Amino acid sequence: MLDIGTGSGILAVAAVKLGAISALGIDVDPDATSAARTNAERNGCADRIEIALAGPETLTGEAFPVAVANLLTHTHLALAPIYARLVAPGGALVLGGILAEEDSQVTGSLEAVGFVQTDRLVFEGWSSLRLDRLPAPRP
Repeated sequence: MLDIGTGSGILAVAAVKLGAISALGIDVDPDATSAARTNAERNGCADRIEIALAGPETLTGEAFPVAVANLLTHTHLALAPIYARLVAPGGALVLGGILAEEDSQVTGSLEAVGFVQTDRLVFEGWSSLRLDRLPAPRP
């Protein structure tokens, strides 16, 4: 799984503890990547979590079956085409950090690049969304 804007690394740690084989946490803040490494070590899963000082636009290679990002709405909107590249067809994208009144903007932006919203949770004015990337069309 991919944790974009990993911060403390909590989502990568949780994913591994819940059964993900491995996780890659990326962040553009060196203090965040340091904290994420420390938290992975403290939770006994540093051997399954890679932490990198990087933005999502720098990643190349295979797409991920699951990606998570807890970022503000404007960042999700800017990253929509990158999410489409980083999430494998049929994969899941879980987003947080979205004000409830702004989540339709995020959903619309992601539907335009091949995702479909499958779940929405609103808590105290904040939304979390699950979107699935549509499978690749059959030839």
